[in-house]
Amino acid sequence: MNYKNVRILALAVAVGMVTLICVANPAAVQAESRELKANIPFDFHVGARSFPAGTYTVRLVANSVIQVRDEAGKAWMTEMSLPIWSDDRNPNSRLVFNRYGNDQFLTQILWPGYNQGQGLTKSSLEREVAKNTIETQRTVAASTAQ
Repeated sequence: MNYKNVRILALAVAVGMVTLICVANPAAVQAESRELKANIPFDFHVGARSFPAGTYTVRLVANSVIQVRDEAGKAWMTEMSLPIWSDDRNPNSRLVFNRYGNDQFLTQILWPGYNQGQGLTKSSLEREVAKNTIETQRTVAASTAQ
């Protein structure tokens, strides 16, 4: 099997998996429309990428892909995430950051009315910063974007 055939096969499997997830879990389709807007008053990181303080839209693009975009649409990135669960539905939308001294890393996105949010894994940059600093958490309130 050549490289082109392997890529086509991998794409077909990925499309099939997404279709299966959407059929088996209707909430996954609904999740695609989840979007938050927040004024983040400090510089922060998503994975290894840095963002300045400002107003951002955070959107669940697919079941496990988060997109962070600034208000002007100039600074943005996508990052893989994992579902996180709580026993009750979140009353408010919010972004949770791990804080190490002056460095802030986006770690959780929570939408109102859902008991599932999305969590980001620690990047190598975050793990490196965490080695010498005590971790605390900081929460930023967000509104549901229209």
